[in-house]
Amino acid sequence: WTRWVLEQYQFPLDTLHNKDLLSRDLDQYSAIILPSQSGNGILNGHMPNTMPEGYTGGIGPEGTLILKQYVENGGRVIALDQASDFLIQQFGLPVKNVVASTPSSSFFIPGSLVRINVETDSEYTFGMQKNAVAYFVRSRAFDIVKLREKGEGGKENIKRPPEQPVTVLARYAKDNILLSGWAMGEKKNIGGKIAMAEVKIGKGSVVLIGFRPQFRGQPRNTFKLLFNALY
Repeated sequence: WTRWVLEQYQFPLDTLHNKDLLSRDLDQYSAIILPSQSGNGILNGHMPNTMPEGYTGGIGPEGTLILKQYVENGGRVIALDQASDFLIQQFGLPVKNVVASTPSSSFFIPGSLVRINVETDSEYTFGMQKNAVAYFVRSRAFDIVKLREKGEGGKENIKRPPEQPVTVLARYAKDNILLSGWAMGEKKNIGGKIAMAEVKIGKGSVVLIGFRPQFRGQPRNTFKLLFNALY
């Protein structure tokens, strides 16, 4: 669906397979998109002999390092929904998925429209309204991880900002989150949490979008968030 949406709006693009990531010069790309896929799926993929050869395996540790170097040298990686977990874990980002370990018995949104509050003064959110709508389907919500260190005298801990600057681009609404569909535990678990953020790494950055802005080519309201991040 990601490729289909980009093709419909006539964006020039290449589809990168695992071998391409290992062999191509990534500097030619203004951005690389990681569609929603589990961290293990990106890293390791399908086991050999379970799929045609071209569809087995992942980018592996070497590909992960190449991807990180691409960002450090000025590139941009955009992670959608599940793929955010991969970048958070493998790049050591100062961000956490706050619903990662939350059981479905207390928090569950299987596919519903939710309200988001957008920071509209960013180039990433150009054209968006402050109060917008996103499609949440077992998606992500983030918080910034602040480092702790001992204060003067060693008697108390103080928080300091992460070394990798994080810019919040959108948050889930604090109240009246659900717009259409059904949800359980949404206010407690994602109310006011980060829905989209940029994290600086070296000369480049990664963009984490906790939901799928292009879900099945339908939520045109959030296409802009993906399109703006490409350049």
